[in-house]
Order: sequence, then C-alpha cells, then structure tokens
Amino acid sequence: MTNFLRQALGVLRDEQAAHGLRAVAAGTLLTAFEREVETPTGSAIAVWNWLATVGGDTIKFSKVNFIPGGEVVCRALEALKDPDAGADLQDLAITIVENSPDLSMVSDADMLAIADGEPPPDRARRVVWFVEALHEGKGLPSTLLRALRDRWAASVHLHLRERSVEIAALLPGLDKAYVEPLLVDPLPKVRRAVAALLGAAEGEDSHAAELLLQARLRDEEDPRVRAQLHVALGSLVGV
Repeated sequence: MTNFLRQALGVLRDEQAAHGLRAVAAGTLLTAFEREVETPTGSAIAVWNWLATVGGDTIKFSKVNFIPGGEVVCRALEALKDPDAGADLQDLAITIVENSPDLSMVSDADMLAIADGEPPPDRARRVVWFVEALHEGKGLPSTLLRALRDRWAASVHLHLRERSVEIAALLPGLDKAYVEPLLVDPLPKVRRAVAALLGAAEGEDSHAAELLLQARLRDEEDPRVRAQLHVALGSLVGV
C-alpha cells in the first residue's frame, strides 16, 4: 500500500476539498480496486458514500465497474430497494452487486423487496436488468422467478405486464396458466410479447405453444400482433 493511496482516501473524506480533487481521489481508488491493489481500510465504503452523495454525472463519468466489500454490497442493495433513489445511483448499485464475487449475499427477500409495489417504467426496466444479471450470475430459484413474474402479470399497469414476460423467459418450460390470460390481454404490446415468448418454446413445449399461437391467430385483429404470431409460428417449424 502506498502513501499515495492513503492521501487519496484522505482527500476523498475531506468535505472541504474541491469536488474535482475528490473526483480524482475517487478515481485513483477505483483504479486500485480494479487492479486488486491493496487499499487503506475504509476506502471502498468511502468511495461508495461519496458517489451516493454526489450522484448524477459524477457516477456516469466515474465508470465504476467494481467496489469491493460486503458492506458496499449491502449499501447497494438498500439503494435498489429505495424507490426514491436516483436512476444513476440504482444503475451503480446494480453494477456493484452483479460484479460482486459473493452473490449469496443477495437473498430472495432482497429480490422481492426490490421488485415491491408498482414500480414506474424506468425502475421496472432496472429491476428486470438486475434479475437477469443475478440469474446469470448465480441462478435464481424458479419459485422466486414465478413470484416476481406473477406479481407483475397481475398488475393494472401495461409496462409491468409486459416486463413480466421478460422474467417468464428466464423460467424453464411452458406455463399455460401464465400465458393464456396474457394472450388475450386488452393491450396489443402485451399480446405481442407473449407471442414472442411462445415462439421460443423448445422440445415437448413447442407443440403446445404452436396450438396456443394458432388459436390466438384465429381471433387476433391487431396487425402487429398478427405479424408477431406468424413470426413465432415460423420459429417453431422444425422444433
């Protein structure tokens, strides 16, 4: 550990220091994290606290990929649960968690809390992004994915019903109880999304998916949904 890194931490913690100087100090420590250079105790949480405070463009320009430590992951999860947290802070929190070497820190209860309520479109997009990243990283249990999917599928909000299809795509097999109500959803965007999901069916599910698509095609009047139904049916040929 160098005196330079100790000085950088001191500058970052100095609330009287100029913003630009503190940004350079934070960048120095972030580079050390990425290069796995030993840093002074408290460096990781100091960088997180500063970024969480300044937010906005500073987070974007910092190009954060990794901040080590369980305490930082816990802070990031709290930010993701906070519906009033800014978009930039939530994006930072997702990056921190998904790049953590220990994803076991993220519990099912955390995931349900993050997706709680009726999140607006931008937040729902981030939640799906987070779910996909976490599922790829450690594999989320099907029971949890179904709970998230079904919560949004039952929503009165179009964007949540549509986003539920993205979560459904992470689950194995064809769930007729889930797709059938959405195939007759009053909003075409939802019907199109479900048609695309059915078009990705594999193995034994492909025949059941084909029957569902054909049945919907007989009654569908929206030209864009009909087009998606044809595309989905075409993708099932030979499966």
